[in-house]
Amino acid sequence: MKESVESVAATVENVAESVGQKSFIYRFIMGFTDEKFLENILKIALTVIFRLLVAYIIFKIGQRIIKFFLKTFDRLDKRAAMETDIHIFLRSVINIVLYLTLFIVVLLTLGAQQSSLAAVFGAAGVGIGFAMKDTLSNFAGGLILLFFKPYKTGDFIEIIGKSGEVQGITVFSTELNTIDNKRIIVPNGILVANDITNYTKNKVRRVEIIFGISYKDDFRKAIKILEDVAISQEKVIQNIEKTIRVKTLADSSVNILYRVWCKKDEYWDVYYDSIELAKESFDREGISIPFPQRDIHIIKEEANTD
Repeated sequence: MKESVESVAATVENVAESVGQKSFIYRFIMGFTDEKFLENILKIALTVIFRLLVAYIIFKIGQRIIKFFLKTFDRLDKRAAMETDIHIFLRSVINIVLYLTLFIVVLLTLGAQQSSLAAVFGAAGVGIGFAMKDTLSNFAGGLILLFFKPYKTGDFIEIIGKSGEVQGITVFSTELNTIDNKRIIVPNGILVANDITNYTKNKVRRVEIIFGISYKDDFRKAIKILEDVAISQEKVIQNIEKTIRVKTLADSSVNILYRVWCKKDEYWDVYYDSIELAKESFDREGISIPFPQRDIHIIKEEANTD
């Protein structure tokens, strides 16, 4: 085998000399027959395999340590009675920091130099900063939301046409669950930059409904019926002033404004109960709810007798 390799090397050497590459290729090929060369290759391979194995073990142990640390944080949070939103946010930050630390430790185990890592992270930091400006904006938005607390977990909010119950505030986003059980992820930067409607921030809410009745009906009678509807409901707060007045004279109906107050959790019960009770009372008392109407006047031109 060795003689064959030497023969090939000699042939290549002769060709190499003709193009000015004397002895380099020969030494390269002959290196494979050198025991020290093979020994060095074996040492390098064993070192790489060993470092990969150690890095894998460190990674798996690190994962277990991180999970244990997060569970400990959760238990301490229960004892300290920390607010849910702050807990979720801090837990996300801790999780990211711990995994980033584990990633650096694994790189060092694989042989990366500290100075090299510092240079790489420093150089990459500028580029990452520009590339992740929106992400950093979302992180800053999360801090602002936790500090000013325009909403908390469990509140029902609306933002840029999307509404739902807040499930939690994470490092970069807020999770909402819609009425029809859809999960919406809204970046914190968008929440901070836009108007937020919080429907459950206050303890009581106002229910507002417009009832349209026919022009032929007695609007005062209709107002009295709606007052009785409001009084008959236990969920309507009676000691807060109600507003039941004629609001507008529309094209086809006299529109009566119906405003009552209730607890925030009973809003929809009062809303639907008021509509159903009003319809039953209107039917019983002969108050009609008109369809849209339009009067059409036809003008006939007189025939020309000339």
